[in-house]
Amino acid sequence: MPLSATAKPRVYWMDAVRGLAVLLVVLTHSYTMPQVLGAEFQSKTLAGIVQFFHSFRMPILLFLSGVLLERSVAKPLGVYYRGKAERILWPYLVWTALVAFALGRPQSLLKPEFWLGGRWHLWFLWVLIACYLIGPITRWIPSWAVAGTFVALLLVLEGIPKDLHRILYWGVFFFLGAAFGRLLPRIKELHWSLVLLSGAATAVAIWAHMDGRYSMGSGHPVTLLAGLGGIVFGLWLAQRLPRLPFLEFCGRRSIVLYVAHLPVLLVACRLWEDVASIRPIDFYLWMASATFLIPLLLAAAYPYVRWLFEFPTAKTRPMPPLPSTGGGLLPVSGSGPIPRRAT
Repeated sequence: MPLSATAKPRVYWMDAVRGLAVLLVVLTHSYTMPQVLGAEFQSKTLAGIVQFFHSFRMPILLFLSGVLLERSVAKPLGVYYRGKAERILWPYLVWTALVAFALGRPQSLLKPEFWLGGRWHLWFLWVLIACYLIGPITRWIPSWAVAGTFVALLLVLEGIPKDLHRILYWGVFFFLGAAFGRLLPRIKELHWSLVLLSGAATAVAIWAHMDGRYSMGSGHPVTLLAGLGGIVFGLWLAQRLPRLPFLEFCGRRSIVLYVAHLPVLLVACRLWEDVASIRPIDFYLWMASATFLIPLLLAAAYPYVRWLFEFPTAKTRPMPPLPSTGGGLLPVSGSGPIPRRAT
């Protein structure tokens, strides 16, 4: 199927950034989650790597997801919401169920609260669902104003439920991505002083987190600034790197790697938990290998397992032509090859 006349060339460096970010998520969970589950494995090197990238791996994923919003909301509302249901709500439901089985607690699926808020890593899809649900408001209200409203609510509201706090906190990055999506190519041309300032802010954020002074998403709105510095510096640097095919592939299939890795990790920890106490390095190598390789295999076999990540009829249903959005960027969604449409 040829590209739509309104489609723009693929932005490969954005694929690579998204791919690196999602691989860092997998690496982080491969180190932290076994400890949560009681496995005895410690590594100062891995802990340092995880802490080093903590300040901007999730902010950059949310930011890049928001970049897609302007093009999406140009569609008729019915088409827009159907696309989000097929490609975000559907994998959320499928993988929430699979998480319950991976935990060995399928009875949890009978509890309504289990489906709310995003279990374990699925909070990311929970936030995306909420952001895309209110996304069409940006037809009338600028995305930067929505992001500012979220910041204001974080400042004035106290004791709000965790699920709502996540939407407000991480939604700031999403709507800032929507606000500045058209400007991403200009980041490469930033004055050296602004790049240096962003790099310094990133360094301070890394130091503060590794020193235990703050954590992204911890509840304090000031930590939003740390994530923004990392986003600007990371996107500036990415546009200067050569093509990185493996990272680009991971970026195109980021939805697969993101949702699939943790259930695999949970099962692997249960299978090899006895090894953790006597041969911790072997345990980590086996568990981490499964956690990385099985999602990568699923990503490679995407046409055959598509139904796990998008509604089965999503690809075959004919879509109306997409209105022009005035020549904006066409970054790719993380769920497929070069798209006819961005959902």
